[in-house]
Amino acid sequence: MDELQLGDKAIRGAGTLGELTQTAAESPEGAMELLLSEISMIIGFLTLLGGLFFTLYFVIAAFDWLRAGGDKAKVEKSQQKMINGAIGLLIMIVAIGIVGIVGGVFGIEILNPTETFVDLVTNRGR
Repeated sequence: MDELQLGDKAIRGAGTLGELTQTAAESPEGAMELLLSEISMIIGFLTLLGGLFFTLYFVIAAFDWLRAGGDKAKVEKSQQKMINGAIGLLIMIVAIGIVGIVGGVFGIEILNPTETFVDLVTNRGR
């Protein structure tokens, strides 16, 4: 594999991740595995972020309820915020569940596709 040169040194990427990328990208299976693991980490991060946003939104709505001071309109608005936050969290959980079920029906691990796609790349010429 040809490497980019900067003077007499090869450009291999930034630090440990760059070395890992260069090593994994030397084979199609390694490159696919690296790409899919990165996608899986992004999906996990977005799920975590969604949970954190729900928690923050719910706590803000709870403080709004406490500050309502008996004003019925403000209390109802705070309650609606809490319900909307819970619905958003439920939609996220149901979406992940549906994707998992669909993947199970078709025999593909959609939420963790690394092994399936590495097998496809490995066996493509057979």
